[in-house]
Amino acid sequence: MKGLHGTLSVLVILSTLIFAAMPAMAAPPPQDEITITFWKASHGDKDTDWRVIFDKFEAENPGIKVDVLIHPWEGWDERYGAAFAAGEPPDVSYMPDEFWPKFAEAKQLAQLDQLFPAELAAMQQEYPENFWTLGSYKGHQYGIPFLFVAVQLFYNKDMFDAAGIEYPPSSKDDPKFAEWTWDKFVEVAKKLTNPEKDQWGFAWSVNWRDNNFIYPFLWQAGANILDVEKNTNAFNNEAGLAAFKFMYDLVHTHQVVPDWGLNPKFQQVFYEGRAAMCPVESYSIPILRNDYPELNVGVALAPQGPGKDFYDGRGTFGNSGFWVVAEASKHKDAAFKLIQFINRKENMDYMMNVVKLFGCRKDFEPPIKEEPLLEVFFEGVPYQVPYPLHPKLRQVHSLIRSEIQAMVLNEKSPEQALRDAAAEVDTLLAE
Repeated sequence: MKGLHGTLSVLVILSTLIFAAMPAMAAPPPQDEITITFWKASHGDKDTDWRVIFDKFEAENPGIKVDVLIHPWEGWDERYGAAFAAGEPPDVSYMPDEFWPKFAEAKQLAQLDQLFPAELAAMQQEYPENFWTLGSYKGHQYGIPFLFVAVQLFYNKDMFDAAGIEYPPSSKDDPKFAEWTWDKFVEVAKKLTNPEKDQWGFAWSVNWRDNNFIYPFLWQAGANILDVEKNTNAFNNEAGLAAFKFMYDLVHTHQVVPDWGLNPKFQQVFYEGRAAMCPVESYSIPILRNDYPELNVGVALAPQGPGKDFYDGRGTFGNSGFWVVAEASKHKDAAFKLIQFINRKENMDYMMNVVKLFGCRKDFEPPIKEEPLLEVFFEGVPYQVPYPLHPKLRQVHSLIRSEIQAMVLNEKSPEQALRDAAAEVDTLLAE
């Protein structure tokens, strides 16, 4: 027994020496540490901008890490469609109001009102009702509003000055506001167009990635896109025809649009000082300031179309973006906690200063002193038209745009393009 004890003692000593000599190994992560995946298309923000917020979140919530992906808008549908179809979507996504309903319809998004009823009731008080409602679909809350984007009419002050033309109004209090109509807009655009000098009155195109620059003409004429309750198109009428004819005339009759309305980079014509007016998104202001500092720009409200009963005939694009949580997420509690953190006032203010957009919180104040161009976007809030919430809206966009493209190419008359667009949309919705 004594010899056995001696042998065991030697073995213990040897084992101790062997383990002590082994290189130190990193301690395994805590068993309860989780990672939340976060995806967002860029409005000019980068991964590094979001890391400022997420580092604070991780410090406040030990055991939760955030994996961030900021990506281009191009290929959005393919990226998210593939991820959700494969059952591997991000835990938290940023989706505009036109994007997320199809995922909700497919039961791929979490019904936040069912999971976090008390928290949602408290959060709802922090947002205007119209923004909050746009996150609701078929009686359930899927989205938490974060920011809203708008389009207004930018103009080149130097070109207006050289032609001796008054600037278009930037406020409804402007004495000339009532005179700012489609007819006046066309009159000004024609005066500022000189094809021989490659100078154009209105930079515009039907070849943009979405319909944000097409639909305002429908709204200003008095037509909408869809009648969601009837599940049909809402533009196959006199108002819709007026809009189609107006777009056709801008290109072919008045000839104030460069590249026959087919340039997918039409805004570049404005940025380069070759167009007097152009519809521009609010998040493009940093592009103007950083890349074209010499461009002397102003912002005006949209001209009034004939459909005065619909947003007073001045409807322009404006939509809201939402945070959603994937139904497939294994960490819904942590994902929702991340959304709550992002939407704190100080964090929302920080990110809005980065992207020059508008936070959806009631207490958000735009940095107008730092960027005066933003003021007109707030003046135009009453005229910003949200897209109808429908799971097939993204497909509707393509159908309408292709018919307007055929019209602009002179392959179809405005009447035929309108009828074909309406028929195709109704067929799609009936499927």
